[in-house]
Amino acid sequence: MADYRLVYRSFRDAYHQRRGSLLAKVLTPTHPCFSSLAWSATPNSKLRDIWTELFPNRNYAPCYTETEAKGWVDVFAAWFEVSYAIERGNGGRGRDWEKAYEAMSEMTQHVLRGFQNSGWPNWLLPVLYAVCTNLRLIAIKADHVLVARTPDKPEKWEKLEDAARLVNRAFTICLGDRAALEDSKKWGVYFMATIMFKTYFKLNQISLCKNVQRALNAQKSDLPSFDDFPRSHRVPYLYFTGMIYFLDSKYAEAETYLSDAYRMCHPDSIHNQTLILTHLIPCRLASQRAIPSEAFLRKYPDLHRLYFGVLSAIQHGRLKEFDEALEASEDELVKKRVFLTLERGRQICLRNVLRKTWRNLEQDDKTKVHIETFRIGIALRSGTPVQDVDIEEVECLLTNMIANGLMKGYIAHERGMVVLSAKDPFPGTPL
Repeated sequence: MADYRLVYRSFRDAYHQRRGSLLAKVLTPTHPCFSSLAWSATPNSKLRDIWTELFPNRNYAPCYTETEAKGWVDVFAAWFEVSYAIERGNGGRGRDWEKAYEAMSEMTQHVLRGFQNSGWPNWLLPVLYAVCTNLRLIAIKADHVLVARTPDKPEKWEKLEDAARLVNRAFTICLGDRAALEDSKKWGVYFMATIMFKTYFKLNQISLCKNVQRALNAQKSDLPSFDDFPRSHRVPYLYFTGMIYFLDSKYAEAETYLSDAYRMCHPDSIHNQTLILTHLIPCRLASQRAIPSEAFLRKYPDLHRLYFGVLSAIQHGRLKEFDEALEASEDELVKKRVFLTLERGRQICLRNVLRKTWRNLEQDDKTKVHIETFRIGIALRSGTPVQDVDIEEVECLLTNMIANGLMKGYIAHERGMVVLSAKDPFPGTPL
């Protein structure tokens, strides 16, 4: 087991060098000394032991005042409790996530007080990021324990809702800072906004994300330029903003944000690219009727598995295959919140059925097509007997195609015909 004293030495070194990112690593469960921290003291002796370890020279260095030093002792005392709950809680069995959340909540409040009341500088913002990220993750684990204990009750996210309130305070502290930009905590607003978005998505309270967006827009003139923020802050913010528009069926706006997120994404980050494309692909299908090539999908195995069957069926106008592929992946598509958008792709699939039927006509004048001809085409492509395809439903489908701009022409009802435009009667994605 790694020596827990490395935690405190790392704190002193990072604080002395004013390296917030290094200090933040000390306060994460992935630090190699996190487990040993649980054995470094007892709950009764923690404050005395932590003070001795943090400031062995009996002064406040690298801090400047006793108040500043005491604030960090409180933070590490709560961090010790987090480690103790995870490593030694439950009577020594560990993984006491409820106790861990209580301690993590206390730790977060100490950090918030440091920024709000003690004037912590903005180089410590990575500490705020790490603490709020850990708070959210531990809250989810604690809620899973509560749900498992009472399976007969509706699922609740009690701890995560509490965490959301603390993260919102952190976001407000960053957004409301009045220091000069070079010293401002406003540099943390987009990172904190992303944590808020993740939390609200998990709580299925996506409408609350718009409050965060409104708050940012209201302060936009006082914020640094968006392009000046780190790419690691911008990409997640663009992704979640695109997601919010996507779920509102505002596909043009969603495509703009998701496309920007994809372009800014690190070329080696296949996982993040996959997350973005999971929604950008159906978004472009809905807004532009655009379908990625199979070669493109093969670069992302998860997307190829999830989407290729549906998209191939759309492209080739195979209604039966489309319905089967959509049904086979329904659970996963619903979970990813893309099922309803992909389901709209059936219209494009149907358009391609009609176009293929039209192209295969053996007649000189292809501007006049009997509705019965399209009825037969739909039956063949859907694997349905012709007699089971209602002619009136086909006429209704054709009317909708024309109304939605997928066909150019009009219905000659009395003659049972569709009169198509002589030029590009099926605008949109080429076959």
